[in-house]
Amino acid sequence: MKQLYILGFGCAEKGEITLRTLETLKQSDKVYVRTMHHPAAEILREYSINYTSFDDYYNKYEDFDSLYEAIADTVLASKEAVVSYIVPGSAVFAEKSVVNILKKACCPVEIVPSVSFLDGIFAALKTDAANSFKLIDALRLDEQTVDTTTTNVICQVYDKDIASDVKLYLMEKYEDDKQIYLVTAASANNQKISNIKLYELDRCDEINHLSCVVVPYENSDTKDFYAFMNIIRKLRSENGCPWDKAQTHKSLIPYIIEEAYETVDAIENSDTDNMCEELGDVLLQIALHSVIAEENAEFRISDVIKIVSEKMIRRHPHVFADIDLPKDYYKMWDEIKAEEHSYKTHTQQLQAIAKSLPALIYAQKLQKKASKAGMDFNGVDEAINKIPEELKEFISALQSGNKEKINEEAGDLLFAAVNAIRLADVNAEDALKKASAKFLKRFEKTEQLCCENGEKMENIGNTKLNEYWEAIKKCGF
Repeated sequence: MKQLYILGFGCAEKGEITLRTLETLKQSDKVYVRTMHHPAAEILREYSINYTSFDDYYNKYEDFDSLYEAIADTVLASKEAVVSYIVPGSAVFAEKSVVNILKKACCPVEIVPSVSFLDGIFAALKTDAANSFKLIDALRLDEQTVDTTTTNVICQVYDKDIASDVKLYLMEKYEDDKQIYLVTAASANNQKISNIKLYELDRCDEINHLSCVVVPYENSDTKDFYAFMNIIRKLRSENGCPWDKAQTHKSLIPYIIEEAYETVDAIENSDTDNMCEELGDVLLQIALHSVIAEENAEFRISDVIKIVSEKMIRRHPHVFADIDLPKDYYKMWDEIKAEEHSYKTHTQQLQAIAKSLPALIYAQKLQKKASKAGMDFNGVDEAINKIPEELKEFISALQSGNKEKINEEAGDLLFAAVNAIRLADVNAEDALKKASAKFLKRFEKTEQLCCENGEKMENIGNTKLNEYWEAIKKCGF
């Protein structure tokens, strides 16, 4: 039966090749080399080991995925009894061709441990790798995420084009002038370590197939979500902020509502800078609640992310599952939500609407849910006819002087108005906000008109104020 060995040249110098690797190469019937562009590759010639290099494959294929698939297929197609495939560094660090071989192999495969480029990098930087680091493949940036809570090592930075991709990728997490290391030929006699700013990365001339980027961890990194969560945990810690430490789920209720409304203001004002800040304040509230829950062993932020992620996947089967988008998408959405909450009655669905919503929004949602159960007017005209009836009952309550009855009939009048507005396909909350904004603008113009005439609003009486008000309306305000 065919036996396949996967080997590594070691970090950089030929002296780093292990004795076991050398003996395996000597005893192999067929030796494949991913690339001879490695300082240790000359050992094959020194020991007269016949080999086949894949260097010419790099010009045959348009992308690395195709290249590594082709290399794997060629190695696995070999008919010899003992076959070795050797790669730069170690076979278990950022070697996609090895991953492909292991997926497809139908024969025994043994990976021989080797000195990796990581050994060379941490030796060159005189740093203990046990302090934590994350390895990222520069050719798989779309699949991997930088972790700013630790040191990041980005390998396979072969040329300036890849370096440019890495730079842009890192700038999403770090400041442009973040100090980084470009390490080339780590542990070799001609190794080069450049301490540069992030924005300079793709300008370095020494970049080649032996180059890696090291981004050291610093407490000042503030673009990472998990670093942010650690800031909140510190605020809540024993030596944290007294205000943050005193907060509970209930004490924070006013703040999450306030921050949400301030975000809405920023959106409506098309103020993207303020919107960015306000969204951060909303995120702060989510983080505070999550850390408080974490302390109370209720849930963690990872649970929050997991639940909402699963919900989005479940509610969008036309995106994440192999089904077509139904014509009645909203009906499908409602059915999925009903299944999630196991509603047995329409009443339960109405009861599930958040009662802390603003009254107009709550009323409109309540009516909409009731409509889906068949309880609704036969169009906007019928709903409008209900308004005079409720107005009459409100007037009667006013005449009675019964405060409780006045409040009740006032609510019925508003509820009837919301029904008509809803059936006219108008958002009651938005309509009232716009009416309030219009009133404020007209009020401002009316006061300006009074000032221009040397008058004070509170002194001129309703008749003259109404004259000014009508004049302002005629001007288009």
